[in-house]
Amino acid sequence: MGLACLSCISMAHADVATVGWIGGNAGVSPGYTIFAPSSSTSTYLVDNFGRVIQEWPSVYAPGNAAYLLDDGSLLRAGKVMGPPPHMSGGGWGGLFQIISWEGVVTWEYEVSNNNFQQHHDVEMLPNGNVLVLLWEFKAGADCVQAGRNPAQLSDNELWVTAIIEVEQTGLNSGNIVWEWHLWDHLAQDFDGAVDNFAVISEHPELLDINAMQNGNADWLHANSIDYNAELDQIMISAHHSNEIWIID
Repeated sequence: MGLACLSCISMAHADVATVGWIGGNAGVSPGYTIFAPSSSTSTYLVDNFGRVIQEWPSVYAPGNAAYLLDDGSLLRAGKVMGPPPHMSGGGWGGLFQIISWEGVVTWEYEVSNNNFQQHHDVEMLPNGNVLVLLWEFKAGADCVQAGRNPAQLSDNELWVTAIIEVEQTGLNSGNIVWEWHLWDHLAQDFDGAVDNFAVISEHPELLDINAMQNGNADWLHANSIDYNAELDQIMISAHHSNEIWIID
């Protein structure tokens, strides 16, 4: 019986998928797929028959983005071994790496401390710098002073969206050359005695700090960042607010 099975396999057409994605058809787009399994520390590039074209090893689980760069390197976010306990929500990471085609780490940069935590996504810029999507920790008292309704502070803190642009200065170091903080772009009409009080409808460029009836610390859950080189603009997907933000 074993010989019969081997015979059947040997007679199979060379283009019949036997591993990976086997549910495709003739209409599938040609090319490769890159993915980083959550249960693995490796990232894979496969063809439409599931054959591994390339594998990039790492010591980190994904956290949570991986991109193939023009030179064959991999830009990959990873999960640090010990994240700040108060900023370890869904999508937490803590660092990014650039790994060459040969599997050598050419840059690793960590942002994981009591004030800032990389999460979800990173973006390579044309100048070789990397945009990093962050949570920025704000204590409950600071949130109330900024106009947050105390009834919407079940965790007594907020993780506010921030971005940094990092320039490489060494194998494990970088220089922050630009940064953006949502904390500087808030409005509220809840309490006229504290910061950011405004007529919300007159400020579409600001975010109402009480707009989402979600008291959890991860109140916005931004989960992707992109860059438009033609317009020199950054785009963020803000999941919980159902919005796309454009930053010049």
